[in-house]
Amino acid sequence: MKDATAAHADAHAIDVAAHTMLRAGQDLLALIAELKQMVLLYDFESVGAGTATRLRALQAQQQAGLQALAALRPLVGDLRAASEDAYQAASCR
Repeated sequence: MKDATAAHADAHAIDVAAHTMLRAGQDLLALIAELKQMVLLYDFESVGAGTATRLRALQAQQQAGLQALAALRPLVGDLRAASEDAYQAASCR
C-alpha cells in the first residue's frame, strides 16, 4: 500500500511538472509572437528619433538655465556683501 501511494504521489508530481513546463512553453510562444508583432507594427526608429530630439531640447534648456544662474552669481554676491555690511553696522550700534 505504501509503495502504491508513493508511486501515485510521484506520478502526480510528474504530471504537475509536465503541466508547468507546457504552460511555460505556451507563454514563451505567446511572448515571441507579441514581440514579432511589435517589430512589424511599431516604428521604433521614429520613437527613438523623437526621444533624441526631446533630449537635445532639454539639454539646451539646461544650458540656458545654467548660464542664467552664472549671470546672477555676481549680483547675489554683491547683495550678500551689502547685507552683511548692513547687519554688522546695525549690530555695532
